Amino acid sequence: MRNIVLDPASLLNDRVVVDGALYHYLRNVRRIREGGRIDAVIGNERYSLVASRILKGSIQFEIERRRAVHESLVRISVYQGLLKSKKMDLVVSKLGELGVSGFFPMKTRRSVPGVNPEGERLSRWRRLAKEGAKVSGFEEVMGVFDPLDVEETARILSKKAKKKDREAVLLFSTGVAGESLPLLLLKLNEEEIRSFHLLFGPEGDFSENEIALFTGSGAHAVTMGDFVMRAETASIVGTGYVRISCT
Repeated sequence: MRNIVLDPASLLNDRVVVDGALYHYLRNVRRIREGGRIDAVIGNERYSLVASRILKGSIQFEIERRRAVHESLVRISVYQGLLKSKKMDLVVSKLGELGVSGFFPMKTRRSVPGVNPEGERLSRWRRLAKEGAKVSGFEEVMGVFDPLDVEETARILSKKAKKKDREAVLLFSTGVAGESLPLLLLKLNEEEIRSFHLLFGPEGDFSENEIALFTGSGAHAVTMGDFVMRAETASIVGTGYVRISCT
């Protein structure tokens, strides 16, 4: 675990107090002792901390130094058609590791019936996003936002596709003849695109009407080859390729 991500409530004046599950992790797994050092992300700042007091159930840290969190040069947002619960959990976890800035669950025509993307499930996805950032070392925890429907998503992305501040919208779908992802990214890199919005469908892909809605709103349809991936695999592989190619 490379990052410790703490709630702003843990910051008390000139010190930081850690309790709960992270206390047990630091005490029993990391075996922190008084004088031990850790790095932690709190809000928009990264802290270097020194353990000053270890109590029963909590650890007090003195702040050695702090600095602003470095933002990734390329920001990626993912709009994901709802999948079955375990598959969606996997996607959220891995995208959190890949340093995605924002994750937007999307209700589509072919989304799995009965999947509730709100309440407890949304809270779980936010916990998984935080865990992903801990593992990878990305300083920014992926934001997990309230669910959108397809029409609302298209309206939002239509405005972004028309802006001149180096944003691009990519539609991953086997239901339309798309451009080669590697070739398109080469072209977009030359244009110095710095913000990508990636659309991935549910199991069964987007419907024809949904594809037409997105491409009509300015999205670039892309392909990753002639073979077909599972929905969760496509999301992870596609996002990873964009991250590696544009970092």
